[in-house]
Order: sequence, then structure tokens, then C-alpha cells
Amino acid sequence: MAESEAESNVESVWTCYRTTRGIAQRDELITHYLFLVQRVVQQLSSRLPRHVRREDLYSTGVMGLIRAVERFDASKGSQFESYGYLLIRGAIFDELRSLDWVPRGVHSKVHKVEGAIQRLRQQLGREPTEEETSQSLNMSLEAYRKLLEKLHPVTWIPLNGEEENPVCDRLADDQTKNAFEVADSREFRRIFQQAMRELPDQERTVMLLYYYENLMLKEISQLLGLSHGRISQIHTKALLRLRSRLSQRIKDRG
Repeated sequence: MAESEAESNVESVWTCYRTTRGIAQRDELITHYLFLVQRVVQQLSSRLPRHVRREDLYSTGVMGLIRAVERFDASKGSQFESYGYLLIRGAIFDELRSLDWVPRGVHSKVHKVEGAIQRLRQQLGREPTEEETSQSLNMSLEAYRKLLEKLHPVTWIPLNGEEENPVCDRLADDQTKNAFEVADSREFRRIFQQAMRELPDQERTVMLLYYYENLMLKEISQLLGLSHGRISQIHTKALLRLRSRLSQRIKDRG
């Protein structure tokens, strides 16, 4: 009952805010949804270098939440939790991009692995296995898996200002886009969903649990009975596959 009453109260605040655009109602909504900021920061902070302060991520996330509350339009049919979550992540990603914390050598390694995956996919007509990818890179399987763990934080963040994160940035809500941007976003969703379906079962499961169920990697490792490091490797592989596929399909469209 208490949860139902809380939801009813929040909806009442939303109704008032849509009518008055009052600062008091806006601030009340921001306070209510601060848990979204905390969730995003928890997911990201443990994967980033020590010099990236959690407090800074939280502050940036709050700014994304404020923007989400001010721009949200319930008539578009989306839930605020989903909309706010994406804008908060987007704000934090923008901040991380501006910090340019990724060494250039790591950028090149990401592109090298993506290129190997793409070449093997074209040659084999299917997704390559870990063994095939590691052989293509002239690495042992163990060395390849260790490399995936090192690359894990980088695959979350776009590699340059023009490239967008395939999981998050382009899945932002249609509400603030013009007609051409909406069509492009919907086409991207279609491409992304198709690429997700083509992932190996284990990788698709990890992606769904992480991005759609909002579980942390530690929770996924417990659920699937695998080590945290192994889940990190699987997550990175899936992201590299998706980045490679999306890049190729977007090029084909052009």
C-alpha cells in the first residue's frame, strides 16, 4: 500500500509540475529520483581509474537528472525511469569524454580487437569464438582474456567525440529530437536489436541483465555462477562485437 501511495504522490507532483513548471515541484521530483543517479554511478565508478572521483560523477549525474525532469514528456509514452537513466548516463559519459582519461594505446587496442572480430565474421559467416579471435591477434587465449579485462572500462565510453556509445547514447528517448533525428534513432534501435539477437547466448544474457535489468556485474556473476572477472570479459566481448557490427551496418547504410 505504501509503495502504491508513493507512486500516486509522485504522479500528483508530476501533474502539478506539468501545469505550473514550479521550482518546488521540480526539486521534489529530482529528490525522488536521486536513486537513479546513485545506480548509474555505482555501475560506472568501479570500472574507472582512481583519479576519476565518484563525487564528480554524482554531481554530473544530478545535472543529467535535472535536465531529464525538465525535458520529460509523458505523452510520448515512455517511463521517466528509463528516460532519466539514459540522460544521467549520457551526462556522465560526456563528462568522461571531456576528461580524455583513456590512453591512446588503449584506443588502438580496442580498434585492433574490433577489426579482428569484423574480419573473422566476414570470413567465417558467423561470430568468431574467443580462440579464433585470439589466434587472429597472435595471442594466447589467456592473454586475450586478460586484454579484454583491461579494455573493459574503455568499451563503455565512446572513443572520440563523434562516435556514440552503441548501448546508451543512441538509445536516448525520441522526445527531444526533430523528425529526421527520430527516424535515425528508430533505425538505430532496429539495427541494435538485430545485433543483440545475433550475439552468442551467454553474451546476450549478460548484456540483457546488465543494461535492461540494471544488475551489476558482481550480481550477474553470482546469478550465472561465474567469476566477476569472467563476466567482465564476456561483457567486453559483447560490446566489442556490437560496436563492430553497428559500425559496419551504419557504414553500409551510408
